Amino acid sequence: MSQMIKISLTIGLIGLATITGIKILVPAYDQYQIKQWLIKPVAIGFNATKKIDQYIANYNQFPDITSVKELNISGRELKSIAYLVPKADDTNSETGELHVVLSNTGLPTTLANQKIIFILGTDFKWQCTMTIETELRPDTCKNDAPPQPIYAG
Repeated sequence: MSQMIKISLTIGLIGLATITGIKILVPAYDQYQIKQWLIKPVAIGFNATKKIDQYIANYNQFPDITSVKELNISGRELKSIAYLVPKADDTNSETGELHVVLSNTGLPTTLANQKIIFILGTDFKWQCTMTIETELRPDTCKNDAPPQPIYAG
């Protein structure tokens, strides 16, 4: 009889450990998938910053929306990117931000309408940040995001 109790307890503990492990692993896997999914939009943004650097070298100013279109920076090669928009710094014409705005369709809800922001500082180095929770960001884009306006919609 005591042998049967030991076997029952062992099976129960194994079952509990399995269920607990699944509850821990599923969120970790979801985070991994989101990080992997973000790698391509981040790469597109970094490629766009190279074109912006060249534009600044030629014209001594951060490009506006028309110039970004002329530089063929759109992000349209990836359906998950809604648009890219430059935002020049009001105090220094050679610095600014490039916002990669993610689509609101076909994405996990945690990513819909979020931004990947590339900031060109006065040291002329780009920093990458996001409006996405820090633990979901890929390693190439971990800086803290500046405050962003909240849009109703």
